[in-house]
Amino acid sequence: MVNPFKLEADTELVVLVEIMTKKYGVEWVAWETETLRSEILKDFTDVSELAFQKVCAGQLALAHDMCWKEWEVFEKVCAACNHMFPVFSFTQPPEPEDLVIAMATLNHIANNEYSEEVKKYMVAACLNDGLLYLDGPLSICSDYVDDYMNKQGFFIDRLEIEKSLKTAPHSSANTYAEIQANRVINCRNALKDFYKELDKERKVYAHLLR
Repeated sequence: MVNPFKLEADTELVVLVEIMTKKYGVEWVAWETETLRSEILKDFTDVSELAFQKVCAGQLALAHDMCWKEWEVFEKVCAACNHMFPVFSFTQPPEPEDLVIAMATLNHIANNEYSEEVKKYMVAACLNDGLLYLDGPLSICSDYVDDYMNKQGFFIDRLEIEKSLKTAPHSSANTYAEIQANRVINCRNALKDFYKELDKERKVYAHLLR
């Protein structure tokens, strides 16, 4: 049997959550950490710590809406969604590509609204990484970008970026609009790859999801 909890499997958080719910019912969401670990180990002897952290992040998202409301919690869940260990002793600023994957992952778990705090955190992460044009899932934060840039006296030429998007990606991006268009394409591609991986894994672990 293919083990989705092995480190090498690098299974998406969404799929691990679906496997957990199918195997243990919704009861697992209320289990204590040690109970959770022992039950998984009982059925899947090789359980990597990273896979377990993903399960814990999924449990947290299913239990309440803290990761949609508090930026510190969102950041750690975002790390788990992107195959990274959540580390609580220091900040782990995500890249825009990480954000879109985390948002897509959480969208599979619950349909909660993001707080202003979390939206502003996502904007700060995007600006820190040089992305000013928020597309797709990140578009819910666009107003905060506009507000910040207006206060800085900087105008975002959206029409020029949208024009550049029609011919993106640009192999040698020279203009501001081309650079932004390339970043947007990177986020779109990251999201496409995520959904492709999700479909593949659901087929691989179909025997655990029936």
